[in-house]
Parts: sequence; structure tokens; C-alpha cells
Amino acid sequence: MDLRRIALPYSRVTIFNSSEVQTQVVIDRHQIGHTLLPGQRKHNVELPNDEIAYCQEQRRPDRFYPGTTTLKPLHAIVIEGVPSMVQAGGHYE
Repeated sequence: MDLRRIALPYSRVTIFNSSEVQTQVVIDRHQIGHTLLPGQRKHNVELPNDEIAYCQEQRRPDRFYPGTTTLKPLHAIVIEGVPSMVQAGGHYE
């Protein structure tokens, strides 16, 4: 067990796999993998806040591939139950 990872600020969230075809795996703060089948939700998953912010950032609809005008697709993992950390500057007030 990584004690540094456990000591990071975290939030208890619901994770949702919005993909219709791909299975996703999310690693929680205790380094336990949560497998989400397409369309599946898991409640009360403890994730470090910086990972929540990363997932939320990957869901922004205005992301482009570098040097192009091609939009990147939204990441399949949706974080529910917390406000946007992207808008809050990477942390909750």
C-alpha cells in the first residue's frame, strides 16, 4: 500500500462508464481497481482529488489534438457527485 497516495486529499464519488462498448478500470486511492462495464456506475469510490480533476479535464468538450482543429473525444469515465475541480483550479474550496 502506498501511504503517500492514501494521504492525498480525496473525495468519495460515483464513477460512470459512458462508453457503449469499452470496459474501463479506475484505480482508487487504496490502489484497488474498479472494473466498469459499458454503462455501469459504481458509488462511493474514493479517488484522489488530482485524479478527479484529471478525469474532469478529459471530459471537456473543447479539447483539440495538438496542432490541429480536430476535437478530441470525451473520455468515457464520468465523475459524479462532486463539483468541477477544473473550474475550481484543481482543488475544492
